[in-house]
Amino acid sequence: MILPAHISGGYLALNIVNKINPSLGLSTNALMIAGLVGSVLPDIDFVFFKYVKDHHNSWPHAPLFWIAIYLIVFTLGFILKNQIIRGYSTALIIGIMTHLFLDWFSGRTAGISLFYPFSQQVFSLYPLNPQKGEIPTSIFPNKEYIEFFKFYAQNKFLLFSEISLTISGFVLMIFNFLKGKTL
Repeated sequence: MILPAHISGGYLALNIVNKINPSLGLSTNALMIAGLVGSVLPDIDFVFFKYVKDHHNSWPHAPLFWIAIYLIVFTLGFILKNQIIRGYSTALIIGIMTHLFLDWFSGRTAGISLFYPFSQQVFSLYPLNPQKGEIPTSIFPNKEYIEFFKFYAQNKFLLFSEISLTISGFVLMIFNFLKGKTL
């Protein structure tokens, strides 16, 4: 998924969790921002790899890594009786796990390694075609990216899902803003 879809997915997930359990306090702007940072944080590995297809094969896209970090930080917050630490760690993990779920859901050239570092096996909802992801990691669009997006768009359900997710998240954000709610 592209950045706007990850942000929208994180925003929707945080709102859903907040509706289910408002006592977590995820409706504050600061925690919402933390969750949105989490929703894009795994893509930090994009700068370390030559090709797009490879950037999911590292610790930032490893659920076990993030779960371990979350448990350590949350436990520290619990021991210190610090609700701020627990709140930020919870918001971050919701955003991160949403990102990883969306990468699993939308993977066409790279899935996620659910059990990394114990296993390099990659999982994705759709069959993977890594050759189509052999485009340079760059923030500047180029001819290879156009070909990649043509390949990505061949799966109409996936394309519709990503567009719908992105629009839904931003519509909810605008609606909440107009109602005077937090992000």
